[in-house]
Amino acid sequence: MEQAGQRPPTGRIEPLVSVIIATHNRPAVLRQTLKSLMGQTLRDWEAIVVGDACRPDTATTVAAFGDGRISYIDLPVNFGEQSGPNNIGFARARGRFVAILNHDDLWFPDHLASVSGWIDATAADVVIARGAVIESAASKGSRHMILGMGRDGFYDPVTTVGFGSAQMIRRTSLPRLGPWRPASQCVCE
Repeated sequence: MEQAGQRPPTGRIEPLVSVIIATHNRPAVLRQTLKSLMGQTLRDWEAIVVGDACRPDTATTVAAFGDGRISYIDLPVNFGEQSGPNNIGFARARGRFVAILNHDDLWFPDHLASVSGWIDATAADVVIARGAVIESAASKGSRHMILGMGRDGFYDPVTTVGFGSAQMIRRTSLPRLGPWRPASQCVCE
C-alpha cells in the first residue's frame, strides 16, 4: 500500500543493484544510512526502503532526499524484525544484484562497486564482504572488529561472521535461496 511521501518504482531500465533497507522508526540513523548510499561510486542502483509500520517522520526523511532511485513502502502491520520487510523488498527488487543495507549501517563509498565487481567476476550467487564494526561507549571506551574473514580469507560456514549489510545476492538466485527466515526459525544469526 503506497502512502503519502511514498513513490512506486519508476518504469526505467533495471538497475545493476537493488538495495533493500528495512527500517522502523529511526529516521535520524536512516538519514545517515541513505547519505552513505548516495555517496557510492557506483551510481546504478535503486533503493527500496521498507518501513515496518513506521511513524510519518520516516516517510518525510526518505522524501527529503528527492531521488527517484529511492522508493518507500510502509507496511500496515509491524513484523517486529527485518525478515518481513526484507522479503517485501526482495519481491520488488529489479536489479541484477540485491544488496542489504541495515538502517543503522554505513557503507564505504566503494562498497557497491567492489562487491558487484566481485560477484560478477566469480559468478557467485552470494558474496559476503568484510565489514568493520566500531562501537563506542563512554564508560567502556571503543571496540573495533573486522567481520567476514573465514579460513584463508574465504567464506567458511563455521568461522565466517557476516552481517546483513555485507551481503550481495544474485537476484536470479533468490527463489532457490528462499525467503529471509524470521529470527525465531534461525539457529544462529
